[in-house]
Amino acid sequence: MLTIDAVVLVRHAQAVLAAAVHHDLIRGASEFAVRASLGLHPDQALPCAETRLKSCSAEVIDDLLFELDSWVRRHHEPDEPVPPRQAVTDAVITHL
Repeated sequence: MLTIDAVVLVRHAQAVLAAAVHHDLIRGASEFAVRASLGLHPDQALPCAETRLKSCSAEVIDDLLFELDSWVRRHHEPDEPVPPRQAVTDAVITHL
């Protein structure tokens, strides 16, 4: 069912986003800059609660990226170009 796929996609994307926020912060980005890049108000919480980070090991992130890549390949429109095999992973890696 497409709705279930979409919910799974959003959850995976949220986990990848939390991992990206964590990555930026440990690399020295300020919380202000990260909030600004996400369009968040300075008082809003970042999407990287400690409980979520504990489940975001490299292996988990790899699995999530694989699922997102698979979802993109399954759900492209017939009139669109065929997406690369690792469209999401490639996009994430270019920003590391």
